[in-house]
Amino acid sequence: MTKMRQRLMVMVAAALGCSAGAALAQPFPGGLPACLAELNTCHAGLGTCTTTLDVRTTDLGTCATDLNTCHATLAGAQQSAGLCLADLNACDAGLGTCTKTLDVRTTDLGTCATDLNTCHATLAGAQQSAGLCLADLNACGANLEACTTDLSTCHATPAAATTFSASGQTSCWNGSGVVIPCAGTGQDGDTQAGAPLSYTDNGDGTITDNRTGLMWEKKVAGAGTCLDALHAVDAVCIWSDATGAWISAVNAEGGTGYAGYNDWRVPNVRELMSIVDYGLFSPVIDPIFGPTAAGTYWSSTSVAPASSGAWFVSFFFGDVDALGKVDTLRVRAVRGGR
Repeated sequence: MTKMRQRLMVMVAAALGCSAGAALAQPFPGGLPACLAELNTCHAGLGTCTTTLDVRTTDLGTCATDLNTCHATLAGAQQSAGLCLADLNACDAGLGTCTKTLDVRTTDLGTCATDLNTCHATLAGAQQSAGLCLADLNACGANLEACTTDLSTCHATPAAATTFSASGQTSCWNGSGVVIPCAGTGQDGDTQAGAPLSYTDNGDGTITDNRTGLMWEKKVAGAGTCLDALHAVDAVCIWSDATGAWISAVNAEGGTGYAGYNDWRVPNVRELMSIVDYGLFSPVIDPIFGPTAAGTYWSSTSVAPASSGAWFVSFFFGDVDALGKVDTLRVRAVRGGR
C-alpha cells in the first residue's frame, strides 16, 4: 500500500469520527457535505492515480522487456562485433601477406624486366650473327658454284696418262701355239707390263679410259654411211669425210655437241691402239664400248711419205696397217688427252 493510500485512510477515519458526534476542536469547513465531496474527489483522484499507476507499471514492464531485449541485442551486437573484429584481424593478416607477396612479385617483375632486356640484347646479337652467317653462306654458295664449275671443267678435260697401258694379254703360248703356264716365260702374259686396262661407262653414250684419261664414243647398233648414221657400229666413210664432215656433225650434234662436248676428233693411231685388248679376239675390245665390229677403223694418222694413205687398226686381230684414204672404213670419235 502506497503512502497516498495511507493518507486517504486517515482522512476517511477523521470524517467518520466527525459524523459520530465526536466534538471537533475546529469544525471541518463546510461541514460533512463538504468533507464527503472532498472525499469523493479524493476517491476519483485515487482512481485516476491508480489507473495511471497501472499504466506506468505496464509501461515499466514493457520497458523492462525492451531493456532485456536491448541487453540481448547488445550481447548479440557485442558478439557480432567480436566476430567482426576477428575478421578484421584476419583481413589485416591477409593484407600483410598480400603486401609481402606483392613485394616479392615486384622484385620478380624487376628481374623479369632485366632478363627481357638481356634477351633482347642476345636476340639482337643473334640476328647480327645470323646476318654474318647468311653472308658467309652466300659466299660459300658462290665458292661452291665456282668449285662445281671447275670440277665440271676438270671432268670435261680428262687427265693425260702417266703410265703406259698394258696390252690386256694374260695367257702364254709355245712356238706351236699351245697354251702353256706363263711363269718364267717372259712373255707379255707373264710380265703384264703397264697399267691394267680400266674403263668407266659414263651413262651418256661415252666411255672413259681410266688409264689414259681419253673419253671415247660408245657405238650403237645400225649401218649406213658415217654422215647418215653418226654413231652406228657398221656405218662407213672415206677418210676425208671421217676427219671432216663426220666429226664436224658429231661436234654440232644437239647444238652443244655429242654428250654435251664439242671437242671430239678422230683418234691418232696410237690412241686407237690403246683400246685394243689383246687378251680378246674378234673383236679385240672390251664389251663396255658397246657393239664393235671386228673390222677396220680409221685413225687420223697419215702414212708418211705416202700421204694418200692413212693408218687403221683392225679389231679382228688388233693389227695395224694402212689403206688409201678413198677406202671406206668405220670410225670412232675420241676427246681429251691433249
